[in-house]
Amino acid sequence: MTPKQIAELIQSISVDTVRESDVAARFGAKFTNDGDRNSFIGLLKNTPDFIEAITVYENDTDNVFGIEDLPNVGEAFRVDIKKFSFENELRLFLLRSISNNKASVSDFRAIRIAEIDDGQQFSTVSSNFLVWRNNEEFLPTEVDDLPDPRRFSVDFARPPEVPTDIRPWIVMEWPRKEGSLPSEWIEISSRRLMAALADRVSEVEGLIEYHFDGPPACSFALNNSQLTDIFPRLVAGAKFVFLNESRDADVRHLLLANEWARSYRKASLTDLGDNCVKSAATAYSAYIKAKSSEMLSALSALRKSVLEETEKISEKGHDFARSMWKDLAVAAAPFVIKVLSDAASANNSEIAKYLSFAAAAFLAVSLCIQWFLNERWLSSQEKARGIWRLEANTALNQAELKSIADDPIARSVFDYRAVGVFVTIFYIAIIVVLVQYGRGILTQ
Repeated sequence: MTPKQIAELIQSISVDTVRESDVAARFGAKFTNDGDRNSFIGLLKNTPDFIEAITVYENDTDNVFGIEDLPNVGEAFRVDIKKFSFENELRLFLLRSISNNKASVSDFRAIRIAEIDDGQQFSTVSSNFLVWRNNEEFLPTEVDDLPDPRRFSVDFARPPEVPTDIRPWIVMEWPRKEGSLPSEWIEISSRRLMAALADRVSEVEGLIEYHFDGPPACSFALNNSQLTDIFPRLVAGAKFVFLNESRDADVRHLLLANEWARSYRKASLTDLGDNCVKSAATAYSAYIKAKSSEMLSALSALRKSVLEETEKISEKGHDFARSMWKDLAVAAAPFVIKVLSDAASANNSEIAKYLSFAAAAFLAVSLCIQWFLNERWLSSQEKARGIWRLEANTALNQAELKSIADDPIARSVFDYRAVGVFVTIFYIAIIVVLVQYGRGILTQ
């Protein structure tokens, strides 16, 4: 049997609420005709590969029925269907079981439901609601993170109403059949979206109230029917706040919350949220224009600072290389004395020996001092950059700062260190030659 056929059989024989999760479906049952009983026997004999086990219990005890002694038509019993679980997937026979899994439905990337058809499939930012046909494999794709709604909405309700992740609740691809979005899912999603768009959420006498600071400030509670009526506005609002871009999400939330407060009419909740996204988008556009001049000024100052910084770092590399040639002149002194003077003279050999050791020590000290001073300078520059980074953070996000400032400076530092490593190897080679030269004279 297919999952859809099993779902139809469950609906036909169940006599109370079907308690279904990702791993099991449990319910009280009663056969109303021989056709259902024969179908159930066929299911027990040929259990599909997506079902791990089916157990039939006596109604008021834990006694288990075998296939041969199943209850007759009209007799009550209990059924426990154990399903195989799959990573990132929630598989349900019945559409209404979404309500039983509202606490965990957002944890799954694919929700397969046997009861729906192709025209009822839809998707959110991070989840896909699909037809459960058999053991189809679901391959999840990477989904970008969105701003955390808890940054903008204060939640005093228990359990919390504001979601930690808004992605599972924003519809991206609507069902092909108009009006076929499952009401069970809309009731859950609308409350999550409403809580994310409000300034505060609280619980008063068992009712969830949504507070908007305005002006004008307002607070109200909505039942499931009222939330369902404004669900498209909630989705549009969530897309405006959270999907635009990560930067300035707090500003978009503030602007939209103000518009929702203005649209509130106690006598007519049907207008709540109407045209709010359009008004908030207009206000946000004006905000961006006002901010653009500030951003251009910050970019100009930042580019100038980065250019100066990279030039200074490059100059340090040049200084390192130039100092090498100066020190090389000192290192050549023992060789010059040896060549130009009488090589057989004991005094000259003694002078050349001490000069070679002194030159080697001088080069080692000079190398260490240069590394020390340059690294201290780089460290002080890094601390100084923290000041203008704080100013730039008001106009640029972290990715832009990394591209404009951090990456060019990091490349300059890498180039400087590459030159430093080459110069250090050269110094070490000269020091080794001087020491070996001094030791050779000493042997003579």
